[in-house]
Amino acid sequence: MPGSASIAGKYLRVAGALPAADRHVLGIPRVGWRSAVKMEVSQKTRFLMKKCLIVGRGGYGDLFPLFSIGEKLRERGWHVSVAAEAHHRDALAPTGIPLFPVDVSEGSSRRAGGVWQDLSDFLSPSGLEAEFERVMGLAQGIDLILGNQGAGVGRIVSKVTGVPWVFCPVSPLALLSLVEPPLFPVLAPLQRAFRSNRWVQRTCVSGARAATSLLMQRNIALQKRLGVWDGKHPRFEGIYSNTLNLMMVSKALVGKRPDWPVNTLTPGFAWFNPTFLHNEGELRRLQIFLEQGRAPVVIAPGGSIRTRPAAFFQSAIRAVKALGLRAIVVAAKRFHEALPKDDPQVLVCGYLPYPQLLKGASLLIHSGGIGAIGWSIRMGIPSLILPADWDQFDNAEIASRAGVAGVIWRGGSRQMAAQIEYLLTSTAVAKAVSRLRQELVDEDGGEQAALAICQRFAST
Repeated sequence: MPGSASIAGKYLRVAGALPAADRHVLGIPRVGWRSAVKMEVSQKTRFLMKKCLIVGRGGYGDLFPLFSIGEKLRERGWHVSVAAEAHHRDALAPTGIPLFPVDVSEGSSRRAGGVWQDLSDFLSPSGLEAEFERVMGLAQGIDLILGNQGAGVGRIVSKVTGVPWVFCPVSPLALLSLVEPPLFPVLAPLQRAFRSNRWVQRTCVSGARAATSLLMQRNIALQKRLGVWDGKHPRFEGIYSNTLNLMMVSKALVGKRPDWPVNTLTPGFAWFNPTFLHNEGELRRLQIFLEQGRAPVVIAPGGSIRTRPAAFFQSAIRAVKALGLRAIVVAAKRFHEALPKDDPQVLVCGYLPYPQLLKGASLLIHSGGIGAIGWSIRMGIPSLILPADWDQFDNAEIASRAGVAGVIWRGGSRQMAAQIEYLLTSTAVAKAVSRLRQELVDEDGGEQAALAICQRFAST
């Protein structure tokens, strides 16, 4: 890596600017920064407690599996810290794992520009260099960096410092396969129309690679300035680990692709318990509603639809009521005023943990988050998926192929009503859900991932 040592030296000074409290929480020795670096290089194996820095970006579904792994590593004596957006602090607080905010490109720098701008903001945020400096400072004395598909900065820091990197994607789209090409945002309709045409699929893969590479020029430019650019695509093979990749999805849904990196494991779903979402008042309202009639349909959009859910809610509620069914509508409080208030067949509530929310439900209508799919199966109910962005199209196809979900690719309440009726009455769907539930109910991806990490890095 030409020039990486000199560039690393420049950025090592960043940690000296960290607050003393941050350095203490991270377990950084109370000595000079350069002395600490020398100590790490020469005496790393003498530390009794290994240190892992988890780096992640994205929503709850993108980070919860990483938090679960962090909890399991702590149980094994690791010192764990997290570098992520500040809005994850409440979710992480009950675990005792410290969070260091890195969302330096939020707020005024966020622009409204449709799907391409959203992709650009996520893949190559405007505050990328400041985020890199922050994570570089947090990486002092660290033995391992673990990150998800949004943690491009974590991968760069690993390259600069030489700290081992573990890639931990939470959905199959993040590990590209030419043998079984995933459905990409924007390109999904074309891919679905020509699913059996290998030339079309490979062309779409090439198009997705080219588009994301173009959107990630800021990332590539930073790596070039740091002297660690190796020519690999920063969203795909460039973020993969040479040592260990952990696909946090159940083997029951997604088998290992033959062209995935050889050092890839599939630990399974990690069932992180977001205790910060527990609300006794809401849980009492939910329990009373469940006791008043037949099992309801839960309507809980995710992804970008969660922030603009009006049309989603309108179509879903209309479809459910057309079948004479009851509904639980999950939404942020700012949307409650626009939802039914006095309808005894509709309960509007805030966010609750899936185990409580789905217990006693008959069906989950959502946007296709892989975590929502996993939880619906584990709770023994099918899904109706309306994919809108990101990995949701690919996740929806995977769940549909497994027989545990219906998908509305295009359409309104009439199509939704037909799908709901089929999903609730189909023997084939019930059998598929029951079969997969038996495999998922005892699955503990966080435990298996932590075990794999400990085995792989026990002697390093």
